[in-house]
Amino acid sequence: MPLHRLVLALVLVAGIPPQGARAQSATIPDSAAISAVIDVYLHGLQFNDTLSLQRAFWPAARLLWVRRDGTLGELTQAQWYAGFRGHAGEEEAGTLRMTALAQTRDAASATIVEDYARSRYTDYVSLLRIGGRWWIVNKIYTVESGGRP
Repeated sequence: MPLHRLVLALVLVAGIPPQGARAQSATIPDSAAISAVIDVYLHGLQFNDTLSLQRAFWPAARLLWVRRDGTLGELTQAQWYAGFRGHAGEEEAGTLRMTALAQTRDAASATIVEDYARSRYTDYVSLLRIGGRWWIVNKIYTVESGGRP
């Protein structure tokens, strides 16, 4: 295998973006506006605040995950918010942060990591700029037991 193909294969396997992609991802035109929506989302999670979540999520957004039995789990916003009722306003003991952000024109994605004592959630949220405002339009996530590393 020629050396340039070997290097390209190693870069792709390692997940290292090509030089042009790295430079492009470093400049996110709407990073402040997108980050503001993510901050509202994180506040909603941290404080079990469904009003904040409603300000961050498009009303028809879905939450998707893979259940322990390998089947698809899905919640509407109303179903998800119902789970917060008994804990509204209570602060969750955990560290929540955005670890990645990418944008192309009116579409963006963000990776969120939520570390709690007994679990770690990784959320991948899709955002769209609708009517000049950024919204989370869908969320997929996974959970690992064991908590903070």
